[in-house]
Amino acid sequence: MYSRRVDLFDSCDIARILDPEQPDYLTVIYAYLPLTLAANLTHYIPAAMTQAGQIIPVFARTLGYSGANLPTFTWSLDVAQFLQGVTLLSVMVLSPYPLLRITQRSLFNNIPHLLLMLGFTAFFFKLMI
Repeated sequence: MYSRRVDLFDSCDIARILDPEQPDYLTVIYAYLPLTLAANLTHYIPAAMTQAGQIIPVFARTLGYSGANLPTFTWSLDVAQFLQGVTLLSVMVLSPYPLLRITQRSLFNNIPHLLLMLGFTAFFFKLMI
């Protein structure tokens, strides 16, 4: 058996045809890093809020005390969802700056990336909230 190589256009080739001055993929991908970090943070906000409410008794148990009568804090799921939404929306407001600095191109030339970031934000919003 032998394998046959098939050359197909990938998305980078198509983008290069439409915009020959497009920066390298490895250069542009760093502009998506804040969005990725915000999505990870958004995913862990409800669990972090639950754990943060018990920090005083856990800290007391770590030091060897019982921590039985120490206060715990609770938050509503609505508060966690609000913080998730604020995190995702704020990163969408802040993401164009690194994109413009990394690509060193005008806002008009970065519209496809901005639309993709907006699409990812909408997807994360629907997925996590």
